[in-house]
Amino acid sequence: MLTAPVFFGYYAAPIASQRQRPCVRFGKQANSITAKQFANYAQSLGQVKPVSPEQLEAFLAGQSTTQLGELPKAIQALNPDNPDKIWQALDKLALDLRETDGKGKVYRARGVKPPEDRSINSLQKTASLKWLDEGGYGMAYTLHANNKTFVFKVFYYLDHKNMILYDTSMLVNGNFFENARGLQYASQPVKNLAQYYCGNPKTGWIINELITPDMKPQTRPGPWMHEIGIRSTDPKNNINNIIFEYGEINGGVDLDLLPKNMRWQAFVTALENPLSRPAAADDLFELPESLRKRAFDMAMTHPEARKTASARITMLPAKDRKAAFDTAMQYPETRVWALSAIDWLAAEDQQDALRQLEQCPEIPQKHYAIRNLRNRITQQQTSGQTSD
Repeated sequence: MLTAPVFFGYYAAPIASQRQRPCVRFGKQANSITAKQFANYAQSLGQVKPVSPEQLEAFLAGQSTTQLGELPKAIQALNPDNPDKIWQALDKLALDLRETDGKGKVYRARGVKPPEDRSINSLQKTASLKWLDEGGYGMAYTLHANNKTFVFKVFYYLDHKNMILYDTSMLVNGNFFENARGLQYASQPVKNLAQYYCGNPKTGWIINELITPDMKPQTRPGPWMHEIGIRSTDPKNNINNIIFEYGEINGGVDLDLLPKNMRWQAFVTALENPLSRPAAADDLFELPESLRKRAFDMAMTHPEARKTASARITMLPAKDRKAAFDTAMQYPETRVWALSAIDWLAAEDQQDALRQLEQCPEIPQKHYAIRNLRNRITQQQTSGQTSD
């Protein structure tokens, strides 16, 4: 753990719970790409889905800088007359905090003791850094400056292409991915997502809002994540239902992270966006049981949602499963997904289910689910004849 006060290589007193919302420009500004500029770029791509690491890399190739976002006001105040020095200090700090394997590609493995203090002498005022946590893709520190506290995340790997070869989950995590996601949604506060302030994928770091357990998403400004068509696919990345990092953020909706009285409207809203329809259908079991069949029927009207909705038939009330099964059997692309429901159908409905399945060229008749269903029906019929 870092324990000695230094110039931007940090440590300090216990951290108060504070919430920094989008930064305000003041004084002389460094040359950086703003969230608004990047949001305009995302719109120019003609897609509703989040920007990919490759698209961020292509965008930066045509820019004069790789500095993203804006320094928070409290950090700008460290050197208001020369913000470039602050960016340079952060770049150097990120590079100093990493330990390479000597080849410059693979950085510090998990489980290694956190780095010792680093000293940077280019700032006019003192800031402090304190070890917070580490994960599979980077180290997190709390960065304390002018009575405000932020998260400073340093990524192990700079090149997302190299990391993909090492770990395929890098497609939704890491330096370029998280900088792209954070900047794209930084132009407005979001109730259940930490605010991204700035970062530099060239040197591999991000500064974002520190989320603390006393924060409540309902009292925070801005829309919910589902209202702008995104969700986190990693349920561990939240504190009090506020997502605190940008890894695994994709299109969709997480109904389980919303208050129960908001889930139905969130589901309806998500179905309006083609990108979020599959995730909405996948989460329909988070709705009150009385609304699930209605949600299923709505999802099945959208081709993008049919497969995931059909895979959730087992989560419907027992009385609604056969009708939902019949609906799924109307579409060739969802019939194989309906197979998961046959063991959950009432005994009196299974004979008709088998008849429908036997007429489907998409499903091999030797499929274990069909074979098991035939055997079960035969046993039931034999048992009935014996009792007679």
